[in-house]
Amino acid sequence: MSAKTVNFPSAADTLLVMTQVLPTVQDAGRLLTELRFVRPQDREDAAQEAWVAYLEGREVARAVGTFAQRLRRQRQRVVVNSEALLGI
Repeated sequence: MSAKTVNFPSAADTLLVMTQVLPTVQDAGRLLTELRFVRPQDREDAAQEAWVAYLEGREVARAVGTFAQRLRRQRQRVVVNSEALLGI
């Protein structure tokens, strides 16, 4: 056994993430598609968003997609703001 433990598989292995972490949904294809747009570093947070949506009765795939888009927009604002501060 390896001493190194990995919490999440590689970015390409979304099926393994689906079976280990996410709630069971009828339309798993849409959820897997949305997960492909989430950075591997953010997968754990995306799984939490999926569980919250599932428990609230909302659409899980849409919640994950909204989460990923919110992160992309936030990162874009941070880059733009830092460039403005540096005078680029």
